[in-house]
Amino acid sequence: TLTHLEKTHPDYLGDKDKVAKFLDFADVNSNKYVENGIPNLERAFKEWSYSQMQEELTHLKKLKENENRNTGVINTSEAGAKDIKSDKKVTNWKDVSMTNPEISKYFDK
Repeated sequence: TLTHLEKTHPDYLGDKDKVAKFLDFADVNSNKYVENGIPNLERAFKEWSYSQMQEELTHLKKLKENENRNTGVINTSEAGAKDIKSDKKVTNWKDVSMTNPEISKYFDK
């Protein structure tokens, strides 16, 4: 029944426009979905919603691939310069000079 389909699939039949489009589809193709002389709306819904569900599935697969790719990058990366200690704390960029041995050691070859 239509009410059952609306309750179980609110994403696809949640508003009157979507229901109207589905009913138009079911009416035009009703001869394909007749069982014992009665139109079967569930079979009509499966065919009508197939492309929408495929698009949603494709989108979810892409999101999962992105999540897996990002998780790999985040979990395998290491933060640099953890063990570096300096006696003098630099609070201004003007204090950074190559004469400071703590800084120049990173640029010496």
